[in-house]
Parts: sequence; C-alpha cells; structure tokens
Amino acid sequence: MITFDKQIKNLFKDYKKREKELELIDNNINQLIIDMKERHKISFIISAYKSENFIEECLNSIEKVEGLYYYEILIGIDNCIETLNKIKEKNYKNLKIFWFTKNVGPYVVKNTLVKQAKFNTICFFDSDDIMLPNYLYNLIYFTKNTYVNVKCTNFTHPDKTKTTMTYNPAGVIIVNKKDFISVNGYADWRCGADTDLIRRLDMKGIQRIDAKKVTFLRRIHENNITNDSLYGNDSIYRKERHQESLSRKKPKLKSYITSDYELLA
Repeated sequence: MITFDKQIKNLFKDYKKREKELELIDNNINQLIIDMKERHKISFIISAYKSENFIEECLNSIEKVEGLYYYEILIGIDNCIETLNKIKEKNYKNLKIFWFTKNVGPYVVKNTLVKQAKFNTICFFDSDDIMLPNYLYNLIYFTKNTYVNVKCTNFTHPDKTKTTMTYNPAGVIIVNKKDFISVNGYADWRCGADTDLIRRLDMKGIQRIDAKKVTFLRRIHENNITNDSLYGNDSIYRKERHQESLSRKKPKLKSYITSDYELLA
C-alpha cells in the first residue's frame, strides 16, 4: 500500500518531469520565434545591366511586398550608366547602389554583393522581374539546411500579357548566406551559373524546396539572355558550361569576386 507521503513524492516527480517537458516546449517555441524573426531580415541582391526600362518597376514591387520590415536592397550596376541614371532619379528605401567600374557579369556582381550583405537570408532577384505582394510566403519553407526555389509566371513585355507557364527558375532563390558562401557562390560564367549553383548546393546536402505558389512575374522581352545568340539556351557557350557543371566532383569552387566597384549610396 502506497502511503500518503509516497503519493506526494510521486506527484512531485511527475510535476517536475512535466515542468521540464513544458520548459522544453517553451524553449522550442521561443527558438522558432527567433528563427522566424531572423528569416524575415532579408538582403535582396540584384545585378543590373541594360535594365533602365525595367528597374524602376522592379524596385517598386519590392517595396510593396506585404510584411517586409527588416530588409536591404543591394543592387550592383554592372558598368551601365543608363541603368545607374535611372535609379538615381528615385529615392528608394533601404537601397544600396554599387557601381562596378568594369563589366564583370551578373554572377561576379552577385558574389561580391553577398559579401556586403548584413542579413543572413539572401534573396537573389532579377532586375527585369516583378515581385508580388505575397513574396514572403516563401519563408515558410526556409529553414536550416534548405534553400527555396521561387515560383513565377511569365509575362510578355511591353503588353504585359500573362502566360499560362508557371515554373521555378534557377536564378531566383532564397538561400542562407553561410550556405551560399560554403560553396563559394556562383561560377564566373556569363550564363548558366544559377543552375550550376543549385547542383552544387544539392551536392553539399542543402535541400532544395520548390515553392508551390507563384510569388513573382518573370518578364519576357527581346533582350532576355535566353534569346541571346552567344549565351542563349541554344548557344554553344551554354551547352559547354552545362557539361562543365555535370562534370564537377565537388560542390566548392574558386571564389569569384571583384574589388572593381564603389558604393554610391
């Protein structure tokens, strides 16, 4: 027969055990809140070249994203004075403008800007595309050891007719800064390095999450690099880079950054 004192001791043990369980749950909730706050601190990174007809609409769309409070926009002007002059006409919140004194290509620009980013959540975006207000929906997928491949719908320029084509382009991802740096970022190519980066992140064991909702619009116009004779989808250059990517044995490559830039604002 269990005495009253024994019952009290057992209840006390059960209480202490339950208290530890509740403390663990509470700690997990607190950590989740901290993680969510950190994920919502975003560095948007954009490389811009011959984007004077599109960049204003792109930047305006970022400022209209719902729930965006802690962020910065790092835009690298890849030695294109027309694009620079267009940006300088406006006063955008949290915008840092980097002028690259040599045309180094979009991937070297992005690699260089990541080093300057102050937040851990990195969002790569294209200067001719448009974010939708629900863009932060993608952060529900973004956890440790993952990156998000964002989903889009194409639209034609200048008539802005939407197509029925929706997909997850390799060039628009949300990635942890440390994970990006761990593979030394993009290759020093003129095209195709975004697909190569995804392959190397996968090799590193960083899980790709393909977002389910459309959260940005991809502009189709005559100057798209995919239509370019030298670097387009059917070009010899792109096919050679694709084969080079497939032949890689390790996720990490040489770090391609440049010091040929200056911060203007």
